[in-house]
Amino acid sequence: MQHENDQGGQPTDFDKAKSDVSDRLRQENERASELLHDARDEVTRKAGDYASEATQVISDKAEEAQRDIGSSLAALGGALRAASDHLASNDERNASKFALDAASGLERLSSSLNRSPLAKSLMTCSPSAGKIPVSCLRDRC
Repeated sequence: MQHENDQGGQPTDFDKAKSDVSDRLRQENERASELLHDARDEVTRKAGDYASEATQVISDKAEEAQRDIGSSLAALGGALRAASDHLASNDERNASKFALDAASGLERLSSSLNRSPLAKSLMTCSPSAGKIPVSCLRDRC
């Protein structure tokens, strides 16, 4: 089968159609590739947005829990301080001192929780907590 006519090597209709189809396939392939890249970029952007939103929600809940824990620790410290006073008035000095020391420790912890972000408070209160990645702490909230 000859694809050139006898007029000096000019392309036939078949060759022209073949070339047109080839060009069209190349264009469509490029367009599909562009659309795929655009879709990938959009998915990446949306995933980042969702991750940021989820991180903010988790952070807000952790801060709320931290405030609640701080308040509870302060209340427990106050109760221990009152128990210490009661023990002291009943001539139970050793038990009174133990309760007073525990109350002071809980009140310091409560104060630390109220002043600092959760991760920093945990690392301050427990040296071994510094070995736990913050991402692990975030995942447990």
